[in-house]
Amino acid sequence: MATKERKRKPGRPPADVGPNGKPRKTSEYPRLFLLVRPETRALLRKLSQASGKPVWRIVDEAVWAMQVPSR
Repeated sequence: MATKERKRKPGRPPADVGPNGKPRKTSEYPRLFLLVRPETRALLRKLSQASGKPVWRIVDEAVWAMQVPSR
C-alpha cells in the first residue's frame, strides 16, 4: 500500500500571517533603512546565529516587546 505524502510548493514559505489571515512574504514588507554602530550590527549578527532567526525578525520582536501600553 502506498502512502500519500504531501509535497511542498516551490520557494520559501511565507514569513507570517497578516491581519486578514492570509500569508505574507517578506518581499511584500515596506523597506526600512537605518544606520547602526558597527558594534550593534555585530551583536545582531551574533544573536541571529545563536537563535537561528534572521536579523529582521530579532529587531521586529524587540520592537514589539517594547510596545508602550495604550491608555
